[in-house]
Amino acid sequence: MDIKDILPPVDMHDVRIACILGFIDNNEMTAKNILKTKKLWSTASKDSGVNWITFDRALWLLGSEGKPKSKQEIVSLIEL
Repeated sequence: MDIKDILPPVDMHDVRIACILGFIDNNEMTAKNILKTKKLWSTASKDSGVNWITFDRALWLLGSEGKPKSKQEIVSLIEL
């Protein structure tokens, strides 16, 4: 099995970012939200050509250190 075929792990920061961006309805750590977020970030990392380990690290830093509360804050942090 190739690492590219494994869904990435997600934490509360990943789910919160997915919610803020409007990909999921709430930021609760339900099995549904976790699976949807795993698929979302897996597809996003493949589409961007970035290995999911690097992609996940970037999301973790964005969510845990940047602590965005809105889509605009996410965009501002990414543009730094």
